[in-house]
Amino acid sequence: WNGADSDPLADADGDGTPNFLEYAFDADPLLPGSVASVDTVAAAGEVRLRVEFRRARADLVYQVEGSDDLVGWEAIPFSPVAVGEVQFVTDSEDVLQNTRRFLRVRVIDPVGS
Repeated sequence: WNGADSDPLADADGDGTPNFLEYAFDADPLLPGSVASVDTVAAAGEVRLRVEFRRARADLVYQVEGSDDLVGWEAIPFSPVAVGEVQFVTDSEDVLQNTRRFLRVRVIDPVGS
């Protein structure tokens, strides 16, 4: 696979996910699909956002971050699962108290940065 579609920032299938993230989450760069999902979990009278993704690569660093305004982001600590496993990370904020809450998964290539 070569050419313009092999660029790490290319999006050959047009699903909005660049090749680098398709690689990071073990998704097929030629088939549209989601690489992560967010839902809510309830416990002890609180509701929190939870992101789910596959930790597919040992050579990459996965970070989950939360924000109230999509400008300032804070790390949400979690214990990484084994490579190939599905990672669940629950936010530290209660969305019943803070209705403007967002999560994202950042993937960093320590060699390429």
